[in-house]
Amino acid sequence: MNSTARTISLAKRGILNYFSKRPFCVSFEVTYSCNARCKHCHLGGVVAEERAEPQKFGERCRELKPVVAQVSGGEPLLRKDLEEIIKAIKIPNRAPYIVLTTNAALLTKKRYFELREAGVDEFSISLDYPDERHDEFRAIPGLFKKIKKLIEDLGSEDHKAIILSCVVQSDNFRELLKMAEQARRWNVKMNFSIYTWLRTNNKDYMIRKEDLEELKEILNELYALKKKH
Repeated sequence: MNSTARTISLAKRGILNYFSKRPFCVSFEVTYSCNARCKHCHLGGVVAEERAEPQKFGERCRELKPVVAQVSGGEPLLRKDLEEIIKAIKIPNRAPYIVLTTNAALLTKKRYFELREAGVDEFSISLDYPDERHDEFRAIPGLFKKIKKLIEDLGSEDHKAIILSCVVQSDNFRELLKMAEQARRWNVKMNFSIYTWLRTNNKDYMIRKEDLEELKEILNELYALKKKH
């Protein structure tokens, strides 16, 4: 989906936004409804809401001019007009770079390619454990196996447009190397971000002070793994 013209457009937009103090990234929360009940999030279930039409997202994106447009929720795949939203934001061979954030419970191989065709540059798929513990944490039975099957079914696609996004917290930080190795085997990228209690006011998942040295050692191993590969 990338071209030389698009790469130049993204770089130019980034430089212009830096000097004009415009945002580099804008997140469009297209719904507050969600099919998961993640323990580190305040969302979950169906939310009564008035949803903006697809063209409104396109208008706001033209107005804000971000380098990256993130489409998130809630769970954005609950919107049946998601492809239309993506098309409204997309400008052929121009910024923004479009990232779709999803738990992937509703993401099939067919829908993956439909959304890619609509204009999604990258899927950010949540994955907080390297096994079925992820199902229990997100309250979606069979979710880990579904994500695994989706990625493996994409096979040897030259560029799997997937980045796994892990929220680093007190009960999974020792699994980070396993998850990075797993992402490497699946030939996808991996992103880590630290848990914040601001959504839920629950500090139970904060990494304890006495564990920070161990976390530092694990991060150093991650740096070494990244450098090696």
